[in-house]
Amino acid sequence: MRILFFADRTFPNDHSFLEGVVERRIASIGKHKVTWVMYGTINQNDVRFCQWHTSKVITVPAPAKRDPISLLRCSKANRKLLADLFRKVKPGKWDVIVVRNDIAFLRVAFAMRDRLGIPVGYQLSHFKEEELLERCRISIPLQQRVQQFLKGMGGLWLRESAAPQANFILCISDAMRSVLRKKKRYRAMRMHVFPLGYEPAYDEHLKPDRGIQTNQFRIIYVGTMAFGRRLDITLRAFARVSMRYECARLLLIGGGRELQEREKLKKLALTLGIQNQVAFLGQISRTEVFQWLHKCDVGISAIPPTRVFRTISPTKVMEYMGAGLAVVATRGILEQEELISASKGGSLVTFDEIDIADALAKYFETPGLARKVGKNGQKYIFNHRNYDKMARRFVSILNEESNNWIVSRSNLE
Repeated sequence: MRILFFADRTFPNDHSFLEGVVERRIASIGKHKVTWVMYGTINQNDVRFCQWHTSKVITVPAPAKRDPISLLRCSKANRKLLADLFRKVKPGKWDVIVVRNDIAFLRVAFAMRDRLGIPVGYQLSHFKEEELLERCRISIPLQQRVQQFLKGMGGLWLRESAAPQANFILCISDAMRSVLRKKKRYRAMRMHVFPLGYEPAYDEHLKPDRGIQTNQFRIIYVGTMAFGRRLDITLRAFARVSMRYECARLLLIGGGRELQEREKLKKLALTLGIQNQVAFLGQISRTEVFQWLHKCDVGISAIPPTRVFRTISPTKVMEYMGAGLAVVATRGILEQEELISASKGGSLVTFDEIDIADALAKYFETPGLARKVGKNGQKYIFNHRNYDKMARRFVSILNEESNNWIVSRSNLE
């Protein structure tokens, strides 16, 4: 299987799925090759060629700014650069094309499909455009709200006009597939659910350094600090816990789309009087994330069950579980509920600060409970969501779609 993979990421990156499944695993399970197309730097103005482990990478200029006009100009320029590059490619070089999220790349892939005669799959990892529109309802400055609205509506129109033209879609969850199935233009499409998983390579050499050795009981959150995640609820829940347990500490890892998002949370921590028990570590490398996970006791995923978040695949929950942490997670997010219920690896709560605080307190009150529950989750993730198995399933899906394409073309002839 020869795969041309367009990814909506800059190169190099340590994205768990792109590196863990596609790059590191696929080549090791058979004679499969991947050629990548990603974004390079904002300073480059041409196509460049790089190497990523065993694969070739083609990079194109990254947008200098994130406003709608800059994004459109960059995508138009990149489509021309890639069209010129791929014009010389002969049929037979690749068997299938996969595009992750990026609509500009998807349009390039469609042109190649018509010329090379190979299928195009569209991987949708999240409803980014709908999330931008939801953010407009939050109390943010008017100018920022207008920008979010324009980006959300523009992106949604582009996605809805292009994605249904793909030969198949890879959805991140059953909930996402159900949402798409309700739309007329998607009903007849071939769809596969391919959720995210866990990459043990990042922490297989690490040993747990839990709070019992440091006289601290550490709770950790890993993810974006965006307003839509409502981390104020997590801080308020932790404030309730910290009043009862002096050993409680909360670590928050991740960045926000705007600096003001994290600053607002810091001000709230100060107002709640927990600033000395909460650490904002910012956006750090995946290796550092796993180092911190092994120093903590409980992972928290208190995400509001909005229309968008109900469709996610909770990567961070799987990483908590893979590192042996007990998990406190909110109900209403289908896959999150399934993971916790099936593994017995944590507690499910409503999106309420009192309910979250009570669930966290349970692990303080019962010594050894967090470790016992964490081992349940770790065992489940290793058996059901490890990237070795997922890489084989990913290749199986692509093989199936490639064969379907060949059959459908032969029937037309």
